[in-house]
Amino acid sequence: MNEKISAGKGFVMALILTILLVVFSIITSAFKLTEIWAGYMFFWFFSSVRAFDRSKLLPDVINSLIGIGLGFLMFLCMKHYGTAIFELVVIITMLVILFFLVTKLIPYVVGDATFLFFTILTANIFLTGGNYVDIAVCYVCGVIFFSLTLTGLFALLSRKKESTEAKTE
Repeated sequence: MNEKISAGKGFVMALILTILLVVFSIITSAFKLTEIWAGYMFFWFFSSVRAFDRSKLLPDVINSLIGIGLGFLMFLCMKHYGTAIFELVVIITMLVILFFLVTKLIPYVVGDATFLFFTILTANIFLTGGNYVDIAVCYVCGVIFFSLTLTGLFALLSRKKESTEAKTE
């Protein structure tokens, strides 16, 4: 989905995507989940960075969950060993992540999404009170909800486009 679209179609697409975000918010709120930003982050990454490329979905989900797990480990490190050790461990972990990100030696384990979630979850707010179970659950809910709805939406749009093209021939 990298082709340029008209302003009218862009507005309709933005409206549909916004409705999906609202529905996701309603669903997660019904289950008393509070870290819905994690599901939104998947949506942003999948739509903006990956341009809805479903072939990268599985590695990105694995990468993201590893990033979330590493963020949780940094939270534990900060809590049990203090700031100095935390900073050292974050720098070493960042070095390892960047090495594997640049070399692409284990792309199903460490990738763009690992780096994204690790850097977000080492922000001070998460180190002082993030709910990592809720973050992971909201992320997985976002993956399931948005990958299914967006896949269905694009399949429908592609069928509609193909039938329109067939009629014009």
